[in-house]
This record gives sequence, C-alpha cells and structure tokens, in this order.
Amino acid sequence: MLNPKTCREHASKCTQTAETFPPGEQRQKFLDMAEDWTRLANSVEGLEASLSQAPANSNEPYRFGSRIDAQQSLTAKREEEAAHDGDIGLQSMRRDLEPLGGRGADRARTE
Repeated sequence: MLNPKTCREHASKCTQTAETFPPGEQRQKFLDMAEDWTRLANSVEGLEASLSQAPANSNEPYRFGSRIDAQQSLTAKREEEAAHDGDIGLQSMRRDLEPLGGRGADRARTE
C-alpha cells in the first residue's frame, strides 16, 4: 500500500535521476514524475487525515458512508419540516377563504 513516505522517496529518486540528464525532454519527464509523486503523497496524507477523524457520535464505531447517511437524514428532516410548514400554510389559507362559502377555496386550488 502506498504511504506518503514511499511516495516522497520515489519523488526524491526521480529528482536525483533527472539531475543525471542534461537539460532536455528526458530530464523534464523525471522532474514531472517527481512532482506527480509529491502530489500523490499530499493526497494520501489528506485522505489519511480525513479518515482518522473521529465519527460524530464517539459511542458508535466508524462506519464507511456514515457521514453521507447523516447528511441524508438531515436533508430528509429539513424537507419534512418544510412540507409540514407548507401544510400549516395551506390550512391557514383555507380557513381564511371559508367565509367566501367555498367558492374562493375552489378558485384558490385551481390557480
């Protein structure tokens, strides 16, 4: 498995190899590979850091995808609250239109 140390070692070897070539295409290819290995090391470090963070609820073990589940639950809760608020608004509007004998309520539904 790749780790940041191994990636940086490869980057160093690429840089050392590049220094053995005169300026030109071959030298540049090794310098480019060294940059790629360094970028990969940084990515692996970032991934390791994000995976090592404690789960939101420390009483439960970390489960892959749990953050996605938590976000989906939060979104569903917000949608449910918005729907409930919309129902309350609709009930209020119907109550306001009742004095019109239902004609206004029917018109409001068709508009």
